[in-house]
Amino acid sequence: MDNSIQPQKANIRVVIKEKELSVAPEGKVEFHIGAINSGTMEDIVKFSVKGIPTKWVSFDEPELRVEAGKAKQVILQIQPPPFPDGRVGKYKLEIQGTSRNAPRVLATIRCTVNIAAYAPEGHVGVLIGAIDFPVTPGSSVSIPLLLENRGISADSFRFNISGIPRSWVSTTSSVIQLAAGESKEMIFTINLPRSSAANAGRTPFKIQVSSEEMPSQKTEIDCILTVSAFSKFSGILRPEQLRTNQPAQLLIGNEGNTIDTYNLSFQDLSGKLLFEKITRYAKEGSDPNNPEIGFAYSEITSAQRLRVSPGESGVFEYRSRLRSRSFVGDAEIYYFNIKAVSAEKKSLDFSSQIKEKGFFPPWLLVLLLITFMALCLILFIPKKRAEESINTTQTAVYHQSQAVIVGKEDMGELLDGQEKRNCSLPFIPDTDADKFVDGSDIDPCDPNNPSITATTIAEIPTDTPPPTLTLTPVSPIASLVSPTASLTPPKPVEPNLKGLIVFESNRDGNAEIYVMNAFDQTVTRLTNNAAVDIQPVLAPNALEIAYVTNQDGNNEIYLTGVDRRTPMNLTNNLADDQYPAWSPDGNWVAFTSNRDGNFEIYVMRSDGSELRNISNHPEADTEPAWFSSDSSGSQDWIVFASNRDGDQEIYKVKPDGSGLTNLTNNLANDYSPAGYNKGNLLAFVSDRDGNPEVYVMGTDGSAQRNLTNNPYQDIEPTFKANEGWIAFSTNRDGNLEIYFIQDNGMGVFNMSRNPIGQDRHPDWR
Repeated sequence: MDNSIQPQKANIRVVIKEKELSVAPEGKVEFHIGAINSGTMEDIVKFSVKGIPTKWVSFDEPELRVEAGKAKQVILQIQPPPFPDGRVGKYKLEIQGTSRNAPRVLATIRCTVNIAAYAPEGHVGVLIGAIDFPVTPGSSVSIPLLLENRGISADSFRFNISGIPRSWVSTTSSVIQLAAGESKEMIFTINLPRSSAANAGRTPFKIQVSSEEMPSQKTEIDCILTVSAFSKFSGILRPEQLRTNQPAQLLIGNEGNTIDTYNLSFQDLSGKLLFEKITRYAKEGSDPNNPEIGFAYSEITSAQRLRVSPGESGVFEYRSRLRSRSFVGDAEIYYFNIKAVSAEKKSLDFSSQIKEKGFFPPWLLVLLLITFMALCLILFIPKKRAEESINTTQTAVYHQSQAVIVGKEDMGELLDGQEKRNCSLPFIPDTDADKFVDGSDIDPCDPNNPSITATTIAEIPTDTPPPTLTLTPVSPIASLVSPTASLTPPKPVEPNLKGLIVFESNRDGNAEIYVMNAFDQTVTRLTNNAAVDIQPVLAPNALEIAYVTNQDGNNEIYLTGVDRRTPMNLTNNLADDQYPAWSPDGNWVAFTSNRDGNFEIYVMRSDGSELRNISNHPEADTEPAWFSSDSSGSQDWIVFASNRDGDQEIYKVKPDGSGLTNLTNNLANDYSPAGYNKGNLLAFVSDRDGNPEVYVMGTDGSAQRNLTNNPYQDIEPTFKANEGWIAFSTNRDGNLEIYFIQDNGMGVFNMSRNPIGQDRHPDWR
């Protein structure tokens, strides 16, 4: 044991076994202290501790009775409270023993206790109070570190965090300068956004501290960020107003940070509707790689379940109709609601309606009745006329007979005796042949006299004319043709494009690689396994495909082809390897890897050989894309996204690591660059207008402009080289689809047209 510094003429000496110990917050550590009585009388020693909060300290015997000439042990226990109250640091303790027999005589011993959850050895000293940090999305957690220079000269120490987005971390400085033996506390804060990007659960990350003077001297601390779950979602009905049996969709966007299951309840407000779920299936006998889709319908009698991953959208398809449709009736509107309830019992209500009418409109009955009456009249009038004709004939015969009887042989209007007195002929009705019968003639014997004038006729008494049958006009039959709807402007005709487009999609349940013929949009599935296959890129020869898969347990770059050749692992490393990109000549592949502790840009031969790091920077460098900037294609460049300036920017660099240039220089986040061989444009994604949009710029960063201008997310652009077209992913239809657009912003078309699943990461050759 170590001897203490003793006052003169002291009979009590205090010794300690442990000179320096370490303990984590909420842990316990014990120092073993001995009291030696070298006097001739029994003594009582009372102990106290300076240099540490008294609440953290306890003795098993605060007052130790020691017989003369003997020694006795006491245990000092130090128990700091949990982090952050148990503040990290090196605490210099002074333990004093006071004699009852000689109160002015103090026996003192010194020791050190390190309060830290992690205390590495070596040139770089780092003390941290905890390694597991719970945090709620939308809040922050501050983490103090005690940095110590254990070297013999002044040094600067650089601080870095990997494993979580750099934009979540804030600190006063990433570099601290310390003199030899000096220690200093620094605090960094993790600000967790309340979004789906903050995945619920335990996320590992590393705290790295390295010496500037001796780069090989560095310390890495493995930590855990425990993120609590939260639920948030939104939704939309498409369309909101339905016709009978019209397919409709309820789209639910999971804006929380964990997988959520939503219970969907259909509420009929009229009591007359029936709801059916639409299920898609591949028709039997169709091509498995490009199946013909059929639809099945099943009545919805209970709540339906929709499971959606964080940051994605789920689709529930349905249709509605009346349980019993009226035979006759005008169009009526029937209202219904759909209630979506999350696992945390948060709910949203969506209102919709269906417009329905009877098999026949009421006006059709009126029309039929009028038509029937008109037909009756049409059939009745000829019959009556026939009857009148018969009666007329019978009357004529009767009058002829009477004429003979009364002496009216010519059937004129004068009797035979009158005709003879007036020079008219009894057997000729118009004696003077002036086209007026004798009874209507002023002078029946003079052909030159006028006929009876209107006045004369008016003065001549006449018999009451028979009543005339007047038919009521019938309204014209209404047209059965519905009014013509307003004409919809013609849909733009899709251009005849060429080439192949590879992309990833989870339309069949998990992420797989597909290839599409741009000419007719036929789609073929290339991979088929339970792993996640993503981020495909097509080689310049349009035959080979590099892509990312986790079939080995971590993300690796694999090589296959449009001919579905056996995939080959190109990277074969335990790190996270992503975002492959082909060189213009097809001999090299660039990609992102964190095999050196943070994400860097690497290049390798297309067979996986000759690997080298070309970015070499402590910040995250990701998403490389290759292009050549001159007409000959000899000036190759690699563009990539980096947060080395505090936000995401687009940089370009030559394959040998030279010529590094920031192209975007904007305070917003710019990422997902794309280029092509012998091109004069680069595409990228930026949120500078409030949401992710596809932008284009010159290869020197000039003339940056928004290409898509859409309120939804437009991401992951890729060029069709030298043809003026760009393919990209967008959720403007509720799920991610592959669209293409001209590089002048005109002619936007949906290429994939698949409402089920997410289609993304296109690459076009």
